[in-house]
Amino acid sequence: MADRLSPRQRDFTRAVGVLTKRRRGLPPTLAEVAAELTVSTQRAAQLADACTALGVVIRERRVARSLRVVRPTRAKS
Repeated sequence: MADRLSPRQRDFTRAVGVLTKRRRGLPPTLAEVAAELTVSTQRAAQLADACTALGVVIRERRVARSLRVVRPTRAKS
């Protein structure tokens, strides 16, 4: 599944993972992911929707800090 992700979607899932680790298990907000990727919050929401549709990220609508990576992406060597 991870091979179907665009480079930006991979960046998004990595950012969610990194920010979750940084906050000791607390998932990031879309605003925090947007700041990490230097994109708008709207673009972060679009990436979250795309990653959710692909099944690599889950999130609950209208719930803050509900982003979770289901299938971690692997870095290409």
